[in-house]
This record gives sequence, C-alpha cells and structure tokens, in this order.
Amino acid sequence: MKKLLLIIDPQYSFLDMGELPVKGATDRMDSLSEYVKTNSSDYDTIVMTVDYHPINHCSFKCNGGIWPTHCVQHSVGAAIYDPLLKSVYNTNKKVFALTKGDISTVEEYSIMDNHNSSKELLRIIERNDIEQIDVCGIMSRFCVLESIKGLVKSGHKDKINVLLDFIAHDDANKELIEYCKENEIKFI
Repeated sequence: MKKLLLIIDPQYSFLDMGELPVKGATDRMDSLSEYVKTNSSDYDTIVMTVDYHPINHCSFKCNGGIWPTHCVQHSVGAAIYDPLLKSVYNTNKKVFALTKGDISTVEEYSIMDNHNSSKELLRIIERNDIEQIDVCGIMSRFCVLESIKGLVKSGHKDKINVLLDFIAHDDANKELIEYCKENEIKFI
C-alpha cells in the first residue's frame, strides 16, 4: 500500500516559544521526528504544509485579524522545525513543502484552501497512487482539522488516518476527534 505522510505546519512560530505557541508542540514535533526516523520505510511520499504569510496578512491583529503576527515569509517563524526537517530529508523519500496563507487578503487554514497548493497535493496523491494519507501536525482545531475537511471534500475520506500522537493540541483535539468520529476517519 502506498502511503503519504501529511505534516501540517511544523513551524517555529507554533512551537512553545514561538509567536503563536501551541502548548506541547515542540515535544510533539520531537516525537514526530523520531517517528519519521524509525517509520520512514512505511511511506512513499512526505508532504509538509507551511503557513507563509506576507507581513501585511489580514489574519494579523495589527491588520485587523485575530492572530499575532506569525509565519512571516522569509522569517525564522516560517521555517520548518529543524529536527523534523532533517529527519524528513534523511528518509530519501519524495518530499514536498506546500505553502498556504501567502496572499495578504486571504485566510487559509487548510492546505486545500490554497489554489496552487491544493492542486499540487491532489496531483501528488494521484501521480503516486497514494492509497493512505496519514495526517499530523500543529493547530488541531484550525489547520489540521480544516486540512482534513478539505481532503474529505476532495474525495479522499477513505484514505485518511489521523496520527493523534503527533498532533499538537490547541484545544485537546476535541473538535478534531468529533469530526473524525462523525466521518468515520481512523486514528492510528
């Protein structure tokens, strides 16, 4: 079975000391780094999503949004967590990084909301004959959940598994768990 590991927003801005910290995110990403090292043979492809905001992004409080300034293009906060990045690139698998939130006037929690990146992700799934998509990452109630919803809408519900041990909790994953149970999405 051909599997894809989809890692949502493993970026410095969301780590414990970042501009928009998620409690426990660093520990979860460290655990995910170890998981990738020991389980990379299970995957054919790895995709990481990246919040990649221009400095004048509409979601920032200083621009009338609800979030602190985070994941600004070309900043340390936008960078992928280095231990995870090294683990991923040492797998010798097909690795992709797809951006979202890169238009100043558009909020995009889901990778499927970004026109170019969603097309590319669907192309990756199709071209690589992906049969299973294991999803994990940071900001469960927002970016992880919304990306799962987008994959469901695109017809990939039966391929999705959620790696709950590698999701940083912004709300104890309550909404994510409820949605997955309602839609019969598996947890592994």
